[in-house]
Amino acid sequence: MNLILVRREIKSNLFSALMFFGVIALYVVCIVIMYDPSLEASLSTMQEAMPELFAAFGMASPTTTLVDFMVNYLQKFLLVLFPLAFMLMAVHKKLVKPLESGSLAFTLALPLTRRCIVLSFIGAFAALLIGLLVATTLCEIACAALLFPGDLDVSALLRANAGLLGLWLFMGGLVFLGVCVLSRPDRGFFAGAGVCLLFYLMGMLADLQKDWDILKVANPYELYQATDLVSNTAGAVTDALLLGAIGCGLFALGVLAFTRRDLSV
Repeated sequence: MNLILVRREIKSNLFSALMFFGVIALYVVCIVIMYDPSLEASLSTMQEAMPELFAAFGMASPTTTLVDFMVNYLQKFLLVLFPLAFMLMAVHKKLVKPLESGSLAFTLALPLTRRCIVLSFIGAFAALLIGLLVATTLCEIACAALLFPGDLDVSALLRANAGLLGLWLFMGGLVFLGVCVLSRPDRGFFAGAGVCLLFYLMGMLADLQKDWDILKVANPYELYQATDLVSNTAGAVTDALLLGAIGCGLFALGVLAFTRRDLSV
């Protein structure tokens, strides 16, 4: 890994990361403002009236505390799809497009190995994801502290958000592996993105149809259970760590494929 390359990659994607964080922060503020324990009965009535809609977006869990409310309305939708969109943008900008246009030749001409170059990309990618996660978490804690002082279980929120990193690494690893393995980077990109969205849709369908348990068994996303992390359920942390480890394994396979592929640059 080359620190100069890492800093360059971070700098080139920093504006996009800040843009996505701005949108996430706006939604976080809106969600926290919406929290009102006295409206729990009204929300329950809405869930009973539209159970399929709430279940499809993972919002069917009971929300008795502020952290439950935030996790219920943020972790299963916003904090999955928005980071995925950022990852797709970053991978396409810094890997797919240079591979297709041949501009990667300028980077490959540096006195660095392919492994060093691609590890530098992964290092910058991981740093941006960690930065986005930390900024999001601080935003959530700050909003809760300002609007509902003392109501937020910070340790529970930290567990739920830490588990998100494993999910993000898994999704990023899928896209990265697809780009590196397939001969055409654009096809690999769309294949990785498609699989990520497929797993998400499988989770939605499994929540809609309770008897479709096979979709949950076959879905790696189910290893991340935010509500179980909040309640500190046994095995939830292990599952989240396993998901992150699988994501790291996907990145490792992608590095191996990238170092061996025939680059027409």
